[in-house]
Amino acid sequence: MLITRNFVKKKIGLKVIDSCRIGGRGEFEEIWSLPNLPLTEMYGDYDPDFPNFDQALVIDTESGHVQLQNQISPEFLYNASEYNYRSTLTAKGQRDEKLFLEFLKRHIDLSSCKCAVELGGNDLSFARKLANEVKKVVVIDPICEVMDGDTIDKIDVIGRFVEHVDISCEIGNVDLVVARHTLEHIASPIEIIEQLFSQCHQDCLFVFEVPSLKCSCDRYRFDAVFHQHYHYFDEWSFRRLVDAAGGNFLGSFENHLGSCGGSLIVAFQSGKSASETVRLDSDINRRIEVIKSAISIYDEQMKLLSGFLDRIDEPIYGFGASLMISTLEYQLDFDFSKLVGILDDDVSKHGVGYRNVKVTVSHPSRLELPSCPNILITSLESVRPISKRVLDFSPVRVLSPLVY
Repeated sequence: MLITRNFVKKKIGLKVIDSCRIGGRGEFEEIWSLPNLPLTEMYGDYDPDFPNFDQALVIDTESGHVQLQNQISPEFLYNASEYNYRSTLTAKGQRDEKLFLEFLKRHIDLSSCKCAVELGGNDLSFARKLANEVKKVVVIDPICEVMDGDTIDKIDVIGRFVEHVDISCEIGNVDLVVARHTLEHIASPIEIIEQLFSQCHQDCLFVFEVPSLKCSCDRYRFDAVFHQHYHYFDEWSFRRLVDAAGGNFLGSFENHLGSCGGSLIVAFQSGKSASETVRLDSDINRRIEVIKSAISIYDEQMKLLSGFLDRIDEPIYGFGASLMISTLEYQLDFDFSKLVGILDDDVSKHGVGYRNVKVTVSHPSRLELPSCPNILITSLESVRPISKRVLDFSPVRVLSPLVY
């Protein structure tokens, strides 16, 4: 779009990274070029001039960390009016919170914890669970700006970016810091970890959850490469991050049913002796080969399905009003305006559209569906339950972008 570049420069801000954000040398190799990649998580009225942004996935050839080449300003990405993701909206989100809490309890006695901080508390869902276990809970999240300074359900809310908060001065001694699907959104993870280490006492436990790059490769979930996720961690790169910041990696757990194809939960602390320093050697060339190969297979899947969709003459319905539907449309290279619409069982989404995808969401009960429809699964977070649900419509075809 011709307006995009001026819009970026004047209104949003786009930064090309010049250093590895977990402490590598900043010598990058491009893994995947993504020109004019659309923004995700944008419900609203369709705008044909809504901007796209050139993007690329790169790897630091010393640290092995995978990250986006271009970072859109977080002040644009994370405000309450534009950022639509809320953690309690799905049963899957609730299940993931339960798994995270179980991992947490294996590393700390919450009854003895006097103060816990959650970075990126979102809708306070997990913070409420912590508040049942811990004496004091504080949430730090810029999308909670309208609640800044409030206490809600015994949770103190700081509605700012963590970079702008001095935990030691504003909160005091903290025993636990948790962050669920937050670190991948932060421009420079090593600076944040170093900040947290300097502002919390040495015995403070840190438990973070991030989307797993390994799971994304194993399950071909590359629709989950999008502008909001600056970073793509696996255990290898997270160990590198903790080590570079001067911390001690304590343990990890992989939730293969987590968001974005699967997630990684890690526990770590600050401080270590010289003997605790971890040597992390890896064949970077092999690492690059594995990631590129998985992306190539994903691209082939998208091309095959796109060609199949183009050959269907009958009406096609999508099922699943995903927040990441724009990247799925982009990767398929199939115009979703050709769909009759998107079906979703969440009645609150009936009539909703997307700002950058020309399609409308409908509840199945509000439509007269034809017998034996063609259905394309459009929420890759929920392929398995949707594949079962759509059998209720006796579809002539169920089209899935993924092998599941």
